[in-house]
Amino acid sequence: MFRRLRVPQSFAKGLLFALGVMLGGPGPADRAQAQSKWLRGPELQKQLDSPAMVVWHEVPFAQALGRIRDNYRVPLLLGRAVDPQRPMQLAASGSVRLLVEEAVEYYNRTHCRPESYPRPAMRLGVSFFDQGVYVGSEPLARGFRTLLEHRREEIQRLPLPLRRQLLQARPWSWPELTSPRELLDQLAAEAQVKLVHVEQLPHDLWRAGEFPATPWYVRVSLVLVQFEATFEVDPTARRVVLRRIHEGDLTMQKLYPAGPRPEERIAQWKKWCPRATFAQQGRRIAVTGTWEDHQRIAAGGHRRTRTTRRGIQLYTLRVLNKPVREVVPLLARQLELQLQWSPDQLAQAGVKLDQRISLLVEDVTREELFRTLLEPLGMKFRIGNRTLTITPAGDKPPP
Repeated sequence: MFRRLRVPQSFAKGLLFALGVMLGGPGPADRAQAQSKWLRGPELQKQLDSPAMVVWHEVPFAQALGRIRDNYRVPLLLGRAVDPQRPMQLAASGSVRLLVEEAVEYYNRTHCRPESYPRPAMRLGVSFFDQGVYVGSEPLARGFRTLLEHRREEIQRLPLPLRRQLLQARPWSWPELTSPRELLDQLAAEAQVKLVHVEQLPHDLWRAGEFPATPWYVRVSLVLVQFEATFEVDPTARRVVLRRIHEGDLTMQKLYPAGPRPEERIAQWKKWCPRATFAQQGRRIAVTGTWEDHQRIAAGGHRRTRTTRRGIQLYTLRVLNKPVREVVPLLARQLELQLQWSPDQLAQAGVKLDQRISLLVEDVTREELFRTLLEPLGMKFRIGNRTLTITPAGDKPPP
């Protein structure tokens, strides 16, 4: 039996603030343009990795993310449990993806503390999937892409006619003050299935929303995850049974070759995927984590360092809200450079080493990497004899 769902306390009437719409909700002309208005698939992922910058001064959270949505054509859904009015005070540069992550981290760091005014907010997480971005309560949002993969794999095993209907992608929009039950009824009619336990969802009214062509199972999941729910399919009766999300929906296990030094491999993977769990099973390593964790392991920790044909080493650097004082020494150690700098001298020159920065640079040389990192902060550098020398921008590095 599908037990009554626990609904988080939310801001005002508990409305879903769906970023990706115009005021007043999408009309017929808006729906007709949904395909060209929003990016999806590879184009969306490319856009998420494109350079961007934000400067927010006391901007409400929903409005801040709305600027990213509008400027970069990224469909974005803000969950019903999120307080959209929490103010953001942030200046950051990097990729669009990085800025969304930075916004969520700032929200958690500033508004989820016991002393946060007027009350502690719920911690948030973010999920990037093929048709957009979902920001909601931390554990569910962090595992949402994994949950989608579980549902997709289950649907792939269904009879072909039903499988096609549940995988069919269509543009998706709803007007202001639509209830989630209405959305689910429409989705059930589209796939010609019966939804079971839908009456247990509490009544709610949501703001208008819009997405590009999105598979049926993803649309249903975007509604249900708001209530900590997902679904199972009974193909014999063409029924979709709603149930609570459990831990197994938010993680997946895969086996990897242990290699000659499994302990070192596990230690490295733990750095890349700190929330995942690892267990050696003979010549294999069992990894239990999110879909993103497994993608990170397959991609070598998302580090795209490579060598060009001419033998020039290129690097990628991703920094998310870290103090300059920590980033520079860590980067020097990773590049096997001995750091020579005087924090006191830099401070006297006005360099704020305790300033937190967010930055993403990809496929750049070592010199370009340090230039991008240091020069905007008022520092100069010199690399020679495996030594990195940093001085204030007004001083000339020693020869």
